[in-house]
Amino acid sequence: MKRIFLIYNKGAEDDNLRGAIEKIAKEIEKHGGEAFSAELPMISDEEEVKRVGDLIAQKADGVISVGGDGTLIRTSQLLVERNLPVTGINYGHLGYLCDYDENTVTEIIPRLIADDFEIEERMMLSARLCGRDGKPVTSRMRALNDVVISSTNTQQVLHMEVCVGNQPLYEFTGDGMIFATPTGSTAYNLSANGPLVDPKTRLILMTPLNPHTLSTRGMVLDASDEMSLTIHSRKKDGTETARVSIDGTKSFTLHTDEKLQVRASHVTTRMIKLNNMSFLERIRRKMQRSY
Repeated sequence: MKRIFLIYNKGAEDDNLRGAIEKIAKEIEKHGGEAFSAELPMISDEEEVKRVGDLIAQKADGVISVGGDGTLIRTSQLLVERNLPVTGINYGHLGYLCDYDENTVTEIIPRLIADDFEIEERMMLSARLCGRDGKPVTSRMRALNDVVISSTNTQQVLHMEVCVGNQPLYEFTGDGMIFATPTGSTAYNLSANGPLVDPKTRLILMTPLNPHTLSTRGMVLDASDEMSLTIHSRKKDGTETARVSIDGTKSFTLHTDEKLQVRASHVTTRMIKLNNMSFLERIRRKMQRSY
């Protein structure tokens, strides 16, 4: 990996972060590589996302996300369909995705240049909205962490119907639902008491948010399953709506009797792995640091 692109959060004003970019670039050049850098565009700016993504694909063999977990997640969306490996150097708060920080730069850069690493394929989710007539009304959107459904009115619960394939699973009233990847098991899913899952596995986690019933439980489903969620009206006027969030970066509105479809994506995020630390050891260390 000789040509490395550094991606950092758009609008960052932190002098330490700018200094970090320069330090990493110099380290890459010191070991015979080429360094490029760009601000991470807003995901909503589709033209800029395409421009920066195409630029990275033309110039880079791999990508380093410099920031926190959020920067790495948005970078993974930027690289969808471009098949480039990515790793993260943490300059943010506690992160579960970024294994490296500013103190490890001089150790990891020579290994990246020498191709001394493994690639870990991380499963992504694909979500799309279908109208009341069953026809898709959005293109498929990819999530590395999760797809979250929540009420647009904090004082109002949702009545949801969940199906797996063509089979109804259950109906319940609650605050929403999380569909998470194994990578996303340490994100919002963790806060909602969902299970932790090794990120190398291919599973889909389904975690209800504050269900108003004793019988509704989270589930771990096979990656070949396709789930759908529909909200049904509890009012005569049918005005309830839900917000659907894709990795916390994209969102759209789900109306009553519309259907949200979620399944495993055919594309993955190619994460660079430089150490043999197990998932359990990584979780233990991160948990200890969070206190």
